[in-house]
Amino acid sequence: MRDARAFLRGAMADLPVLRPPVIRRSEERDWMLATDLPGLASEESLKVFCECVSARGWRTQRRGDWLLLDNPGALTGAAKPAVKAMEGEAGALVSLLERHPNGEPDDILLRLIAKRAEEGETALENLCRSLHRDFARRLRDGEALPGALLPYLCAAVHTVRGENEP
Repeated sequence: MRDARAFLRGAMADLPVLRPPVIRRSEERDWMLATDLPGLASEESLKVFCECVSARGWRTQRRGDWLLLDNPGALTGAAKPAVKAMEGEAGALVSLLERHPNGEPDDILLRLIAKRAEEGETALENLCRSLHRDFARRLRDGEALPGALLPYLCAAVHTVRGENEP
């Protein structure tokens, strides 16, 4: 999510604002990030910013003095997972997804993985524990797993552990 924040900061860089806007994780599951830019910039500057980020695939929605931002495509995944190096709940979830790779990515889960990775390893491990239980139930019920989450999950694990991606 660092790259997404860097892109947004760059898009805000030349806007006349009262102070540098805050960019934080959104508390809403359907949105990745939120910024207080609407309370700091003119309507024209806000419009320019929204047009700029929309052209790069971002969705925006204003909520009072906050602007919600979302672009799960801005999250980057590792090219190839390194399951051998992964331990704990994240390793168990990666292993499960590798054995059942079908299914589409779930944008809500992509956001959730990115947000928990930003919170740290404990938050990501807790999420992986929960997802592992849910995905095991899905397999028992004959449902597909969102295997396309795998590279995003691996990238999140490598990020929180301070490792270079494989």
